[in-house]
Amino acid sequence: MSRIYLPCVLCLFLVVGCREIPQPSGGWQEVESPTDKDLCSVFALSKDNAWAVGDSGVIIHWDGETWSLVESPTSERLNSVYFVSPDDGWAVGNSGTILHYDGNNWHKVESPTSEILCSVYFLSPYEGWAVGSGGIILHYYNGKWHEAESLTSAILFDCYFLSPHNGWAVGGDLEPGPVVLHYNGVQWKVIADSATLGFSGGYLGSVYFTSPTEGWVIGGLCTFHPNSRILKYDGKTWNEEAHLSSTRLWSLHFSSSINGYAVGDSKMLHYDGSEWHDVELDLDRAGLRSVYLLSKNEGWAVGSKIFHLTQEGREK
Repeated sequence: MSRIYLPCVLCLFLVVGCREIPQPSGGWQEVESPTDKDLCSVFALSKDNAWAVGDSGVIIHWDGETWSLVESPTSERLNSVYFVSPDDGWAVGNSGTILHYDGNNWHKVESPTSEILCSVYFLSPYEGWAVGSGGIILHYYNGKWHEAESLTSAILFDCYFLSPHNGWAVGGDLEPGPVVLHYNGVQWKVIADSATLGFSGGYLGSVYFTSPTEGWVIGGLCTFHPNSRILKYDGKTWNEEAHLSSTRLWSLHFSSSINGYAVGDSKMLHYDGSEWHDVELDLDRAGLRSVYLLSKNEGWAVGSKIFHLTQEGREK
């Protein structure tokens, strides 16, 4: 199957004021976007400072009241954004694109690869990671990006770090199927594949850990027919928690071990500590590609629309 149907590439799919569109839904409110481009990733530093990136290099910023367009130095699709602090941010995308934000402007940074970069994660201002197509893994240290050894040729869609010595990356393709890699501070190792995960011909698109012994991934099969799986890590093995046959999920994020969200094509799910439940939103065939939580009552979900979770929205 062609890789264009995998989530990295599907997502790899005038400053104006924005207003919240009245639409109470368990605290989630649709917010008008300043762009008609699809957004692939969102990151929030506080309830008054959030960033989102997406198609054609679009970058937008939330100041607590409105989203507005920010000048971008690239027209390449941006697939992931991460901030270490308000004046230290990173974004990665197609053609090995890497951007850095210095508190005033976004600038292109020299990249050691031309592969599609799907996810970026930073542990500190001095150390970060990025993963992408062809199993590419990049490591940022000593002020530069370096290519790290990878043990897979599958697309790596997401990465997450608990510490400099405990990192995870997930991905997959029709072949070799879903894959989970772990970093121990010295090297990356494949610790789960089709045989141990229980399905083949598929991928894992997003990973999040609430503790060293509790993690979550979402993924599905590489087919035209929408389907998704949610798997949970118990410190030893990955076990399927949910299987959806009518949608694709792209992203998940947690504010605690008992509060998380997963989003995808015309779908949002909420985890309450015991089960996953549908969240009713007027998505109207809209796809959500990324979700980020600051707390139980504050978060963002973006894609072809933007949704804001607030305590005020919950009380309406």
